[in-house]
Amino acid sequence: MISIEPSDDSDDFYFDDLPDDSQAPSNFKRLGLFAVVALMSVLGTSLASNIKINSTGSNEYGQGILQTIACSGDTAITIKPSATFHSASSTFKLTALTVSNIPDRCLDKELRISAYTDVSALELDSGVAVARVIYEGASTSRVYRGTSGADTLTATVNNASASAGFGSFTLNLTGSAPSAQAVKKIVMESSSQGCVGLYSNNPGTSAYQILNTCPTLTSGLYWIKLPGINSNNAFQI
Repeated sequence: MISIEPSDDSDDFYFDDLPDDSQAPSNFKRLGLFAVVALMSVLGTSLASNIKINSTGSNEYGQGILQTIACSGDTAITIKPSATFHSASSTFKLTALTVSNIPDRCLDKELRISAYTDVSALELDSGVAVARVIYEGASTSRVYRGTSGADTLTATVNNASASAGFGSFTLNLTGSAPSAQAVKKIVMESSSQGCVGLYSNNPGTSAYQILNTCPTLTSGLYWIKLPGINSNNAFQI
């Protein structure tokens, strides 16, 4: 170590010695580093609670949406969206909605589900913005396009269950699913069943099928479904 020979009235001084006041900045640096680490830890926890990549490759975003609807009264139903990464478009798509805590008073009601951007409704399937699920507890399986009619949505209902007065199901969107990033709001409404269409006959491909809105009534709306017309979708008459 290189040193300077001191005079009689001075203390030893070395080039690699630091002044006493240099310890304060060092302490501030340590404190600053600790604060950054703590902040990163908090942010990491917050982000992890909102975005989770699970083992199946799905991206579950959000903690679920609590919503009361007409049939649920004061009971809040939970709607939890899930997204899956589509490599072809390099984007996440909204591919599933899990609906839970549905009270039994919603049995046999229509649950109409829609997704929105900041300004408008998104298509959940080609040409349709409303998925209409007939809630039947553990037997829930039917899902239709729009607010009326008997055309089925390109989707499936899975994992329907019911216990102790409450039920749940998952709506899997298998058609033209919207971009997950575009979804800003998800809305569910309930309505009394409009008696979704039932076939009044089962003709061959050369005949037509009549679907009645309410087969138990003497009057109601009817649709015709004829191969080769209207893309084989039922239309009202």
